[in-house]
Amino acid sequence: MAYTSLMKTTEAAKHNPARAAQILAGARIVFIEHGYYGASVDDIAAQAQVSKATLYRYYPDKQQMFQAYIAVECQKQANQTFTFATDTMTIEEILRATAKKFVAFLCSDFAIDIFRVICAEVRHFPDLGRDFYESGPLNAKTRLSILFCDAVAKEELIIKDTSIAAEQFAELCKADLHLQRVLGLKKEVTREEIDYVANKAVDVFLKAY
Repeated sequence: MAYTSLMKTTEAAKHNPARAAQILAGARIVFIEHGYYGASVDDIAAQAQVSKATLYRYYPDKQQMFQAYIAVECQKQANQTFTFATDTMTIEEILRATAKKFVAFLCSDFAIDIFRVICAEVRHFPDLGRDFYESGPLNAKTRLSILFCDAVAKEELIIKDTSIAAEQFAELCKADLHLQRVLGLKKEVTREEIDYVANKAVDVFLKAY
């Protein structure tokens, strides 16, 4: 699983996290430009400005490098998007703040680029889809589900299945903008567009729950 691979990689890179990050930054550029299949270790080493021997000390193969890249980036984005101030904000305030950050992330270059890579390669490399799902969408779903469980306990929301509610919230945040970004119909989105989609998503969600 991606989490296990990431733990192994982290142990190998623990003595020099800056170098590990340097390698992953180079890997990101190559993966986005050439896809997973087309990316070569030689290109990644050159982009990261390290030797192949150094690269292999941190990441034994291309799959573990890709897993680590996805896991690290998704964890960073999840920490930024799904950290909730539940003691100082109402559930509506939390949802609106979260939705705005989530819509912005879904429309970001990172999210769009990596989604395209996964869709292009998953037919031939199904493990990539699993790794991405566990590190990204499943991580978000789990965090939202925990938030909803807490809100139900406080009688702020009425939800019988917090797991499906988390899925629905995420899908509402994709309305209009995400698909247009994926298809290249929109090169960028404005703050006003993000806020509009996010607020509409919360409006619908609160009416349902």
